[in-house]
Amino acid sequence: MEIVEIKTPEIREQLKAIGWNQDQFTDSSSLFAICTFIDPNSKSEELVQNYVDEIVKVREVEAESLEGYKGMMVNAMNNGNTTGDPQYTPFWLDNQAYIVIGQVLTACAIAGIDAIAMEGFDIAKANDILGLSVLGLRIKCFVAVGFRLEDDKYAATKKVRFTQEDLFIQK
Repeated sequence: MEIVEIKTPEIREQLKAIGWNQDQFTDSSSLFAICTFIDPNSKSEELVQNYVDEIVKVREVEAESLEGYKGMMVNAMNNGNTTGDPQYTPFWLDNQAYIVIGQVLTACAIAGIDAIAMEGFDIAKANDILGLSVLGLRIKCFVAVGFRLEDDKYAATKKVRFTQEDLFIQK
């Protein structure tokens, strides 16, 4: 997975045009594209090796001590995580992207920064605008981050949420 920060105003305008004209594309302080790999199986060895190298550096351990762990991770990525079906790997990695999105939104909320995950855009056109296929990536979601304007009409609008009874099933 990769995160692309989009700073260029012209690119943000293009994204807004293919994203239902949502103002967050152009008005947010920061705009990020959360991306996954088009062919994750072809990158599994490299991705896992980069992660293992980081573990070695941060924890100051011998690389050899991580060989079993490394093998397990490569096997999981190449064989669909726990499904045994390699075609499942892209879906598993997509789900990993949504975990990252949740963490970003939570961290922003804790810091008092507004953030929103944004779908509802032309995925193929967004991939083209950002030149993602050349990087072996495809977009999953945008995250817009910034501070709310003082005159934001939605800030004081009552929030509509499902009740706990409607949302949760008790077993």
